[in-house]
Amino acid sequence: IAVLEAHELPRRYVKKVEYQYKERGQERSARVYIAPSAQSDYGFIALSPVCTHLGCLVSWDSINKEFICPCHAGRYDMLGNVIGGPPLKPLKRLPLEIKDNLVYLGLYLQ
Repeated sequence: IAVLEAHELPRRYVKKVEYQYKERGQERSARVYIAPSAQSDYGFIALSPVCTHLGCLVSWDSINKEFICPCHAGRYDMLGNVIGGPPLKPLKRLPLEIKDNLVYLGLYLQ
């Protein structure tokens, strides 16, 4: 699924991207966080917003530069690694590819 153009990718911090797709004939909407990362072939990673503790949606805190889960205060760094709270696993990474100046995501269905 193409979610944005390459020139819209974040250069320093995290960007929340909301997008629509069809699944079994139904329109769905979703969001993902994209962050720069030297750990990726394309220089960026895509992270699921779903907390790995109990499935609440995390938010990016641009002041503290971390993801925060509002349910039980789980905290993740910019790359999705756990830095505090009850989560034991990092945020799920989604497949990301840049082709023909578009950013494509692979879906991760829970």
